[in-house]
Amino acid sequence: DEEDENPDNEEEMMDQALEEEASEDSDSQEHAVEEEGIVDSDWQRGRRLKKLHQLLTSKQATVDQTRYVHHTYAILALLLVVHTVLFGVWVSRILQLNDTAREIDGNGKILYAVETILINCQKIMNMYQGMAHQYIYAMSESEMKLTEERLYQAITDLEEHHQGVYLGFDKLRHLRDEYQLRDLWEGSSLQEELFIDVRVPKLEEEQSNLWLMGNQFAASAREVLHNHEYIAKTTNNSFDQDRNWQYVMQNGPEVLASKYLQSLSGLLQRDLAALEVTTSLGWGLMVVDLVVTSSAA
Repeated sequence: DEEDENPDNEEEMMDQALEEEASEDSDSQEHAVEEEGIVDSDWQRGRRLKKLHQLLTSKQATVDQTRYVHHTYAILALLLVVHTVLFGVWVSRILQLNDTAREIDGNGKILYAVETILINCQKIMNMYQGMAHQYIYAMSESEMKLTEERLYQAITDLEEHHQGVYLGFDKLRHLRDEYQLRDLWEGSSLQEELFIDVRVPKLEEEQSNLWLMGNQFAASAREVLHNHEYIAKTTNNSFDQDRNWQYVMQNGPEVLASKYLQSLSGLLQRDLAALEVTTSLGWGLMVVDLVVTSSAA
C-alpha cells in the first residue's frame, strides 16, 4: 500500500512544479510587456516634447511671444496710469473735505472765543466796581492777571479763526455764494450798534457784515484789555460809558454770536452736500476703474 501512495505524491509534486514554472514564465512575459510599454510610452512622450520645443522655438512663436509681452506691458502701463489718475482725483477731493472740516472747526472756536471775551470784559468792569463775590473771584492783582491772560487768548483765537474761515487757513480763497455764507460775511444784512460818546452819548445802528463786525469786535476787545485802567479812571469805573466796551457788550451776544452760529450752520450744510458729491464721485471712479480693467483684460 505504501508503494501505491508514493507514485501519487510524486505526480502531485510534479504537477505543482510545472504550475510554478508556468506562472513564472507568464510573470516574466508580463514584465517584459510592461517594460516594452514603458519604453514605447517614454519614446512617444519624448517625441511630443520635441515637437512642442520646436513649436515654441519657431519664428512664429517668437513673434507671438514678443507681441504678447509688449501687449502685457502696455496693459500694465495703462492700468498704472488710470489708477494713478483716479487715486490723485480721490486724494484731492479728500484734501478739500479736510480743509472745509477745518473751517467748521474754526467757526466753532470763534463762537467759544466770543463768549469768553464777553465774560471777561464784563468781569473786568465788575472787579473795578467791587461787584466780585468771595466764592467766585475778588479784585486782586493775580485775579486781574488771570483775566487778562484769558481775554488775550480769546482775542488771539478769534482773530486767527475769523480770518481763516473767511480768507482760508492755508491759502487765500473766496467763500462761495451758497447757503447765505457770502451774504453773511460780505453783504450788509447785519445791524451793527455803535456807541457814540459825545456830550450826550447815544447808540446808532449801521448796516454791516460778519467780516467787518468780527474785526471791529476783536479790536474793541483788545482796547479793553490794554486800556482798562485808563477806562476805569476816565469813566469813574463806569465801563458802559466807553465805546469799545459798549461795542463788545452790545454786538457780541445779540448779533455776532447768532450770526456766527448761522455761519456754522451754512458751513455744515455745505460740507454735507460736498460729502454726498464725494460719495458719488467715489462710486464713479470705481466704475471707471472696473471698465478700464475689464477692457484691458
